[in-house]
Amino acid sequence: MTFSTWLKTVLARPGLSQRGLARHLGLDPNQVSRMTTGKRRPQLDELEKIAAYVGEWPPVLQPRRAIPAPELVVRGVIM
Repeated sequence: MTFSTWLKTVLARPGLSQRGLARHLGLDPNQVSRMTTGKRRPQLDELEKIAAYVGEWPPVLQPRRAIPAPELVVRGVIM
């Protein structure tokens, strides 16, 4: 799922809207609309605010698997 598809899906939930997200971000609603169509990518600081507004992180930013801490890897073997 792309970020724009995810954003469009979550903004369709009750209580959420493009206009509300735009207010939360301090952006013009057209900029949020451009995010939902993939014509504008959010900046890193905007991603945190978007996650706070909708109550979850976008799936495209969630790790798919745990990455071991560097100190736990010895000669390519996870300890």
